[in-house]
Amino acid sequence: MTKEKNARGVPLRVLIVEDSEVDTELLVRELRRGGYEPGYRRVAQSETFNEALDNQDWDIILCDYTMPGFSGTEALSLLRDRGLDIPFIFVSGTIGEETAVAAMRAGAQDYVVKDNLKRLFPAIERELREAEMRRQRMQAESERRAVELKFREVLAMAPDAIVAADENQRITIFNRAAEALFGYDAAEVSGQPIAILRPRHSAGTDQTDPVAFDGQPDTRGLSGGPVETIWQRKNGEEFPAEASLSRLVDNGNTTFMAVIRDISGRKRDEATLRKLSRAVHHSASLIVITDHAGVIEYANPSLLRTMGFAADEVIGRKPSLWKSGAAAESHYAALWETVLAGRDWHGEFQNRCKDGSLISVFATISPIKDPGGQITHFISIQEDITQRKALESQLQQAQKMEAVGQLTGGMAHDFNNLLTVVIGNLDLLRDEFETRPTAQRMAQLALDASLRGADLTRKLLAFSRRQPLETKAFDLNALVAATTELLRRTIGEQISIELDLAADLWPALADPAQLEAALTNLAINARDAMPDGGTLTIATANAEINQQFADRNVEVTVGNYVTLAVSDTGTGMPQAILDKVFEPFFTTKEEGKGTGLGLSMIYGFVKQSGGHVWIDSEVGRGTKVLLYLPKAGGDPETVAGANGDEPEKARHDATVLVVEDNAEVRDVAVSQLRTFGYQVVEAEDGPAAMALLEQGLPVDLLFTDVVMPGGMSGLDLARNARRLRPELKVLFTTGFAAMAPTGDAMNGDNGNVLRKPYRKEELARKIGEALGGREPGT
Repeated sequence: MTKEKNARGVPLRVLIVEDSEVDTELLVRELRRGGYEPGYRRVAQSETFNEALDNQDWDIILCDYTMPGFSGTEALSLLRDRGLDIPFIFVSGTIGEETAVAAMRAGAQDYVVKDNLKRLFPAIERELREAEMRRQRMQAESERRAVELKFREVLAMAPDAIVAADENQRITIFNRAAEALFGYDAAEVSGQPIAILRPRHSAGTDQTDPVAFDGQPDTRGLSGGPVETIWQRKNGEEFPAEASLSRLVDNGNTTFMAVIRDISGRKRDEATLRKLSRAVHHSASLIVITDHAGVIEYANPSLLRTMGFAADEVIGRKPSLWKSGAAAESHYAALWETVLAGRDWHGEFQNRCKDGSLISVFATISPIKDPGGQITHFISIQEDITQRKALESQLQQAQKMEAVGQLTGGMAHDFNNLLTVVIGNLDLLRDEFETRPTAQRMAQLALDASLRGADLTRKLLAFSRRQPLETKAFDLNALVAATTELLRRTIGEQISIELDLAADLWPALADPAQLEAALTNLAINARDAMPDGGTLTIATANAEINQQFADRNVEVTVGNYVTLAVSDTGTGMPQAILDKVFEPFFTTKEEGKGTGLGLSMIYGFVKQSGGHVWIDSEVGRGTKVLLYLPKAGGDPETVAGANGDEPEKARHDATVLVVEDNAEVRDVAVSQLRTFGYQVVEAEDGPAAMALLEQGLPVDLLFTDVVMPGGMSGLDLARNARRLRPELKVLFTTGFAAMAPTGDAMNGDNGNVLRKPYRKEELARKIGEALGGREPGT
């Protein structure tokens, strides 16, 4: 350090160790002559020397070599023992070369002979300068050590693992985070190759490895930013990490510094995020994500595909894009109030697709929050429930139709018993009034009205799927062709009939007579829907219903079917009417022009046959009714017309046991049978009839109702009676088709069932058929 001199001299704090005051004054004058203004103190004993060192800082010490009771070497030793770095110069009268060398070895900076004080000033200048340089070096070293200490503290406290290695790639620094990350103690790895922290298969193969990095051009900074690589723990477990490597070169020494951050958790999170992203992308649910203002940022492919939009048509817009208008604004206000409050909203929407069609969705809309709890986005997950709601509607309709069917079926059964009594007695009265034309005409009018009532109950039974059916395999094309010839005369010339009949049509399995009636009914409905004329198209085809179609429609069974489609170009019907057309007594015709049972009968007949019915209509474009009939397993039978021959009124002396719980119905049957000449015995229930048979009563025919009280049905009675009398003939009667006996219950007497209400002629024919046409006593 160079000190500038001024007029007063450069201040200099000098401790003079000298026993001679004269020599001291001499030294002070020399210092002043050299441009210094010394502030000094003279000491000559060790005590005062130590005291001076304790009380003040000194720039330089000038010391005599030889003094009485205290020597210069002792003073130098005391100074060095204190560890003080103060320039120390011997100033002596006589000093030999050996003494001077010894003094220098003891730590003195220089020596000056009192006889030659000219050397004193340059020596002081030099020593002050060197002392300043030493102080600067010490300060720099101190600062370096402080920085190093702070650096090591930072290393110790750093959250990331920090590993340093020398130019031989041997570990020199291993902080606490590195210990926790790798599982080694710092002492274990100190001096070890850094390669122990890398899997063998990756060591030296990437930029974060010192072996590879060492071959790069010299650099004193980072290697170009963090990169991902694989490291290995003490237990052999490999893990991904983000590492930054720097190489420091100082005085030719190279140090590698690696900052390593375990990214296993981040990798797992990224993998989870990718899975979630793929799940959202491939989800069948309709998913849309908006920002906090409701602007769409993402829409998954299912939503775009279902609603017919492209991504760029929805991104940046709001979900009101597909608002249908079906819901009130209060519905949307409640939605926003819920999600802005941080809660999930659940509910149904109707969305309008790009093509204008509507879909029903069940949506869950949830707010997405940042770590601070602030809403940043909203996510809407929607399920397309259009098909489900359609199925629910179909199911509700089917359940309603079933309930109405059960009600009407039960009513029809009761009416059949009443009508059996009325029709039976009117038949008897009409015969009684042969000589009284007026009374006979009145009886005929009453009988005709009763028969219309019977026809009404038949229609109700058809709707309730409880009418008697004579199911057989038949050629639907042949039936359509034959029926069409009659229809051309019925529906008028203004209606054009077109046939589209499949050439390879399978045989159908149903009641041909009922299907003919259904076709006629549909044709008449079509005619009424085309008052100004039009085209009636009747088509047949083979059809297969698969599981996918069955799953989308209630009461539909997988299988092969034969279809009959009847289409018109008439006025058509709106959806509100379509929803009710199969309900009994529902009609759009004027009063007196329709009973409202036509389509109900068709619906019940087809369902009872194991088939299905669909109707499609559009206002102004017409209506199409499609009947699915089961495919028959065998060849079709010839569809024959009804046998119009009336049975002869044969009189027999056979004995008939009539079993009927309804006394009025029983009285009618007994009276009619007696008019035929039969011997009649009656019983009110099964046990009473069995009692008569067990008594040995001669009986040729058992005529029994099917449904009876007393714990024994007509079927049970027939079985018990035939065990007692195997040759006994049986004829059943019922007003409830579902209770009609079939198969084993009839013991081979197929067709021996008389449906209520029945005419006198029908009773006579069935009794004769059951008896096998034999004469009494044969």
